[in-house]
Amino acid sequence: TGKSKTIAGIVLKLLPKLGNKKILLCAPSNNACDELTRRILHQFDELEEDYKGKVVRLACQPPDDHRLCEHFLDFMVMATQSLEADSLLPFRFGCAKVIMVGDPQQLPPCVLSQAGKEYNLSQSLYLRLYSILNDVENINSPVSMLRVQYRMHPEICQWPSEFFYNNRLLTHPTIVTRLEEFPLKPLYFYNIAISQHEQDSASSSMNRTETSHIRKFCTHLILYLYNYEQLDQDDSTNSDTDSLSSSSSDDESVFLNLSDPIIIQIQQRIAVITPYRAQVRHLRSQLPNHIEIGTVDAFQGKEKDIVIISCVRSGGSIGFLEDSRRLNVMLTRSKYAMYLFGNFTKLSEQNREWNALIQNARGRNLFENIGFLAPKLPFK
Repeated sequence: TGKSKTIAGIVLKLLPKLGNKKILLCAPSNNACDELTRRILHQFDELEEDYKGKVVRLACQPPDDHRLCEHFLDFMVMATQSLEADSLLPFRFGCAKVIMVGDPQQLPPCVLSQAGKEYNLSQSLYLRLYSILNDVENINSPVSMLRVQYRMHPEICQWPSEFFYNNRLLTHPTIVTRLEEFPLKPLYFYNIAISQHEQDSASSSMNRTETSHIRKFCTHLILYLYNYEQLDQDDSTNSDTDSLSSSSSDDESVFLNLSDPIIIQIQQRIAVITPYRAQVRHLRSQLPNHIEIGTVDAFQGKEKDIVIISCVRSGGSIGFLEDSRRLNVMLTRSKYAMYLFGNFTKLSEQNREWNALIQNARGRNLFENIGFLAPKLPFK
């Protein structure tokens, strides 16, 4: 919904009015700080403004030093993932202006201690205040919802908007124009009902069958996009482009020159995310080096042109996939396309949210059973 872009815009409006003060931006992770930094610098470059030394002290947590609070206007981003105790630190030193940005439908702070969970330490200050103030029905309500998203293809946005946001999340018209030339379907589900997950020595889950299918899919995808870009540069006819759809084979890795700069650029447009660290490690051992691979939790606040999801679990408890907030994060990271791999037969039997998602995909003809077969690219 453009949270980072909105924050960057607020920063630009505040800076000329602050005199000698600066803005302190805080986020709960290095990834979130890095993403916010990129957005702000991009805004500065667009406006050709020079605020060197003026902005912005980025930090992973609010300050615990009163001297910082005297010189900075506090600003918190991704506040839904900040521990409540950390978020209270600025108030200790008399901080009077705090802007919290977050999404109550996404992941809360990570608390591993069982005692901490029992005492509800995983609740953020943002969520506590949101639950109190969101029902205030007047023009001066301190809660504002960003209703227009600037990231996802509308085909990707449709189900999260319906299920998590009561159809209030809308796609900006420019997104359709920007993404219309992408040659593949923006959303597709590959059901691998024969897959079985296993656990490593740290009791984290992995699924070798999914990794194998994703490796083949990534090879096909990279080669296709490489050829597509080459044809586009050569201004070729539609018949040439159509011929690419039948060029996939299991031996395509032979034709990939992984040191080719264009191949590297294509890889850098792709992310593979999964709920489990063991699956992250296994995927990294099998996929090209320039594809970003990480957990769903670590990817909150980030985005990629193409996101591939490895669900892993296949029978028994569905573990991390039970959390609807994690599902929401998982489904809202991609810009151009999102492709899901998993045992959706089992997942739809075990969880209400997953069943609704799979039925929606089936009804939109975005679902395919692949079993042992290599996945084919989802051409439009």
